[in-house]
Amino acid sequence: MSNHFTSSDLAVAAALLDYYGLPYTQRSLTDYLHQHVFGSLMTELADCLFQHGLNTTLVTAEPNLFTREVWKELYLLDYPKTLPDQLPSINEVERIIKKGVLLRRVLPAIPEIDQELAAGRPVVISYAPALLDPLRQPGISQAILTPGDEQTYTVFEPLLDAQTTRQPKTSLLLAITQGQSKDPTARSVIFSTVRQPAPTAPPPVR
Repeated sequence: MSNHFTSSDLAVAAALLDYYGLPYTQRSLTDYLHQHVFGSLMTELADCLFQHGLNTTLVTAEPNLFTREVWKELYLLDYPKTLPDQLPSINEVERIIKKGVLLRRVLPAIPEIDQELAAGRPVVISYAPALLDPLRQPGISQAILTPGDEQTYTVFEPLLDAQTTRQPKTSLLLAITQGQSKDPTARSVIFSTVRQPAPTAPPPVR
């Protein structure tokens, strides 16, 4: 999988598009993925993959997903001098839904993840690496799940020197659902399928 990107969201997007054989450039990825002080938004990753030819579904049970005050606080972390009347009137989740990304408001669960993997569809996750190993860096990162065995998943972890590791399913699910972040899209996964006809070129630069 791709390992020449310096951020987990870029590395995950490139690796998944490589897996499906879909075209992209570094510019076409960075056009949709932005680095924030709090990390990378899974909404942006779902949108980026959608724009590159994948039907994407964001799966999360976060109760504050549509809470205006939560999103305002998040925007102000990036732009602390923004006046209240200059804040976006639409939040990130609403934005990507309008563009075509699907939303499933359920807690990510092992049976649904297993079903995707059994169909040959890798799953993008947002997780807390330190919940797998306390010696790992704190915060939230992105990774890709592929099949392991009955008890484990194979995990492509860009921020762990782009290694592929084996992790117990139950431990990994806790790392997905129990990570602490101000980002309401953090405790989520992305399911994807290739749209038909598949694109033959990256999306145009915005």
